[in-house]
Amino acid sequence: MTLPLVTLSLGFASIDRSLVEAAATMGADDRTVLKTVVLPLILPYLVSGYAFAFVLSLNEYIVAYMTIGFTTETLPIKIFNALRYGYTPTMAAVSVFFIAVAALVFGSIARFGDIRRLLGAMSSDGN
Repeated sequence: MTLPLVTLSLGFASIDRSLVEAAATMGADDRTVLKTVVLPLILPYLVSGYAFAFVLSLNEYIVAYMTIGFTTETLPIKIFNALRYGYTPTMAAVSVFFIAVAALVFGSIARFGDIRRLLGAMSSDGN
């Protein structure tokens, strides 16, 4: 999650605040500003963040497959096999659970922690 989160952080940091303020001054509500100004600006960062997440999750499968092989079916291997042989409600529930836990943890860190300092974008003295 770190690499996609860093990519999205860079995307949000690259947004020129004057564009958002200009859209708000012209009468656009928050949803319209998000849809017409912010989203087009961060779309390349969003796509690359998803690409990083996909490559890293595929790497998780490869590492689990290489270390365990066919002797034990780990969770990444079970999820990948579910993609090939059809989804089951159990795999869907496990996937939603992991996504919810990851969103909760990283959302909490972003809300209550100093995310830029945690990711190394700022030093401890604020520079």
